Amino acid sequence: MKKNGIDVECSSPADEVNYHGVPHKKLKGISLPIDEVYIRKMMDTKGVIETVKFFSDSLSSYAKNNPKDLYIINSPLFCLCSKDLHAILVLHDNPNELINYFGQKNADEFMGIIKNNVKCPIITPSSYYQEIFGNELGLKITTIPHSLDPKVLEMIDKIKMGLTKFTSTLEKVILVPSRLEPRQKGQDLVIQAVSKVLERGSDRKVTIKLSGLDETYKENAISLRELSERLRVNVEIGNYGNILEEIAKADLVCLPSRYESFGYAAQESIALGKITILSDIPTYIEISLDAPNAHLFESESVDGLASKIFNYLKDDNVNFYPPSKWYYRYDPDEWVAKYIAFI
Repeated sequence: MKKNGIDVECSSPADEVNYHGVPHKKLKGISLPIDEVYIRKMMDTKGVIETVKFFSDSLSSYAKNNPKDLYIINSPLFCLCSKDLHAILVLHDNPNELINYFGQKNADEFMGIIKNNVKCPIITPSSYYQEIFGNELGLKITTIPHSLDPKVLEMIDKIKMGLTKFTSTLEKVILVPSRLEPRQKGQDLVIQAVSKVLERGSDRKVTIKLSGLDETYKENAISLRELSERLRVNVEIGNYGNILEEIAKADLVCLPSRYESFGYAAQESIALGKITILSDIPTYIEISLDAPNAHLFESESVDGLASKIFNYLKDDNVNFYPPSKWYYRYDPDEWVAKYIAFI
């Protein structure tokens, strides 16, 4: 938006910084770290409505001192503000994620608060969840897919100019670039599938790289390591600083998610021309449309995933870029135009 001449300011609980010329202002009264575990604990102890009121009050206070033409609210935790601000609410999380994060009872109450209090336009990045949320909330929903990060476009240029070093052909690297949450992201399926691939025979060493290692998911890392050791699959688990570099260097990208609200990692991997193996969940079906380097397998099927990995692991690390109409669907300038239409 800044590139398109729009005066932009971001606000969040994070410390104040200036990122690419965009000031990030700190919301007062909210301290880091904040994640779904922290928020669920808050909901369980203070109640859902008090939790939403706490976050919404912080944004209301900010808005009172920082009047803007449009507020893009990126979390329903701030949804009580929507009645008083010229705003749009973007629902990045889907109902399954809300249940996974906060529990069924809290999630149901949370959805009720959204339904009864949101008085502004609502956006989802997926047409599938446009219908789901529309039915559950009884509100009008608009679909605007997330745009490609300009950093992805920069990485494509680096790859095409030969500035990114690929892995050795003596080793095959399968990357799973996602949060280390196997209940949703399905890292366990990749480990089981690669075990089946190795049983069929491979003349190259195969390594699975799992991203997303942090304090919140350390128990998940332990269980995934135990699974890999039991099945004799080589797995590396880390928190990679530049995930786009890791995607560019990988031989295959696997994303066997059980559900997603959108799928940033799938979008980025496809854009970078990587062979990208995806579960056939609705949002991945949308993203894979018109992308010859995206290959779907039946969700939850270890055998189906193993077959895809076996077939494409034999190929050398070659990039297959989708056609221009795929990139146009996620063009940053198009995304900006759709959002500023709400001003």
